[in-house]
Amino acid sequence: MHAELSGTVDFREKDDPSCLETPALARRTTARLHPTRTQNPKPETSRQQTEIYNLISLDGRREYDVRELLACIVDAGSLDEYKADYGKSLVCAYGRIGGRAIGIVANQRIRVQSKKIRPADSRA
Repeated sequence: MHAELSGTVDFREKDDPSCLETPALARRTTARLHPTRTQNPKPETSRQQTEIYNLISLDGRREYDVRELLACIVDAGSLDEYKADYGKSLVCAYGRIGGRAIGIVANQRIRVQSKKIRPADSRA
């Protein structure tokens, strides 16, 4: 509920024990605070940068998944999305471009449908 409806949590785990048993998320989150850049002066992206032209139409009307666009821009393996269950029309993530840490808030360019919530009086 807090991940999908209210948006008060950034990352979702199936239950409390699994959250406490997996310190990888905490390590990844604090590792982003490290200010140094990577040694590779030109890191590779997950997709070829020229694929951007295949994703986005010249008039800007064609739908595309912004995650595919980000894969053409950010360093490979650096994209870490949060709030993935909340606000499906928005993509929030951390990543790196050229080794430099960045934060991303991007509009999703595909149609999404909100989760249907039953009114309280129809739960009888």
